[in-house]
Amino acid sequence: MAAHLAHSNGSLRTSLSGHSQKTCFKGAFYNSLPVSFGVPQDSILGPLFFILFINDLPFFLSFLPSSGITMFADDTTLLSTGKNVPESAVNLNILASSDDLPWARQNRMALNATKSKCMLFTSQQKRRLLSSKNLDVSINDSPIQQVRCAKVLGEKFDESASWEPHVESLCKLLNSRLCLVRRISHYLNKSGTLRFYNACLHSKLLYYSSVWGSCLHNFLLQNQRLQKHAARIILSADYTKPSVDLFSELNWIPIADLVKCKKLQLLFSIVVNPDAPVFLRQKLDFLTSSRYATRGSTANNLKLKQPRTNFGKSCFSFSAPLLLCSSIR
Repeated sequence: MAAHLAHSNGSLRTSLSGHSQKTCFKGAFYNSLPVSFGVPQDSILGPLFFILFINDLPFFLSFLPSSGITMFADDTTLLSTGKNVPESAVNLNILASSDDLPWARQNRMALNATKSKCMLFTSQQKRRLLSSKNLDVSINDSPIQQVRCAKVLGEKFDESASWEPHVESLCKLLNSRLCLVRRISHYLNKSGTLRFYNACLHSKLLYYSSVWGSCLHNFLLQNQRLQKHAARIILSADYTKPSVDLFSELNWIPIADLVKCKKLQLLFSIVVNPDAPVFLRQKLDFLTSSRYATRGSTANNLKLKQPRTNFGKSCFSFSAPLLLCSSIR
């Protein structure tokens, strides 16, 4: 079965109206019917129209103080906190029910249970004390699968927010692409091989690194070994040549230092840019008034948090300001 959407090109008004749709089933076309709502696909303005279409969704979730939502294009994640698992499950069921969500009714949108997943986020210590770990969330009587690890925007999150599944998956991907670099290096010169590495490996290595870069040190070592291996392939060097010389010739920075640079860049953009996303700025603490300069403050009155757990120390809101404070001393 296939659907064909037709509309006339021209002004913005014609992009929003005058659409018709017909269905093809087993080679037979049915009569065209007008499309009175929705967003047309396969168009340049389609993604922008969809963002405008769902942009008011967070305002309809204010009836639950413990709820939240994150959106990026057509990927939407509903969040709920509770004192225990049953309370969180009840809040999620209210959020996921299209009958109880005014926005879904008014915009004729329905949540897809088969494409939705639910996950219980908690620390490993608290998870051991839970009597029940089942959320039992459903959409219109269709149960949602509860998973321990899920992919969001191409990156893997696990229920303990440890980033181990993501980094393990990243290492496997980089290893497979490193094999391609080795094969293609026989047919390209140094410049061509380097371009292939930057496009297929380096960009993937840095993506999200400001967040997952605070994970276990051995994962960074794995990525650093991959980086050294790639340098030897590009320069056709053997294992006797020090990696420091290879990085110097290629003007490369080790992955551990690259992660620090990405963190500082993100922190700088949040603090300095007035148009930075509000939810990122809210993760940082600022001194409201300070008569004396302290080690925990910067030129922008950035306050260094004092986390009580190792998990808190690995968060961006602590590791990035700590890195900034140590760099300006």
